[in-house]
Amino acid sequence: MGSTLRENKYGVVFSELHATGLHDMDGAGLKDIVTGKTYWSHHKQSPQWNAGAVVYWFKLVRAKGGIDFVPWRVDTDSGLGRQVSIGDVTGDGLPDIVSAGMKGTHVLRHLARKVSAAEYAKAQPKKFVPTPLPKGVLPKGKNGQALNLDFEKGTLADWMAKGKAFVGQPIAGEISANRKFGEGKTAEPQGKFWLNME
Repeated sequence: MGSTLRENKYGVVFSELHATGLHDMDGAGLKDIVTGKTYWSHHKQSPQWNAGAVVYWFKLVRAKGGIDFVPWRVDTDSGLGRQVSIGDVTGDGLPDIVSAGMKGTHVLRHLARKVSAAEYAKAQPKKFVPTPLPKGVLPKGKNGQALNLDFEKGTLADWMAKGKAFVGQPIAGEISANRKFGEGKTAEPQGKFWLNME
């Protein structure tokens, strides 16, 4: 699922997916994916442990360019337990979602109603467009301080560095006087520090 909004083109991200179901949710003849967050399943041991108890179904869409799974949010305050059941509980011919977890047992009813073209368009899932930061401005952490994403603290603070490749990193200035960028040229780094992966 990823850990940031940028890892998914629709900006959907949540943790603790313990249950998944396959079901044709919209009658298109294709199996869609039903899943959600197993809220509080690991308490504070998991990332986003206290984020919203969401449930989604991901519509399988086949097109010339390949397949896509378009997210439709079903609920924000129930989540899924270790199992999910999908079937017509209400007898109206539409698939409903049933699950039990730390927030209780829930029957998420699938309802259909007529809407205007404007309402329909507004409800469609939108692709995630990140807001660009002004050049030279670093995003801030939870404490309000700028994150060390450009290594200009001379350390790997705010990064999760694993493995021997990061020993002695970051470095300052040119890596080697013998690097070839063309006559009289350098790598022209933006700041003083950068990573050497040679």
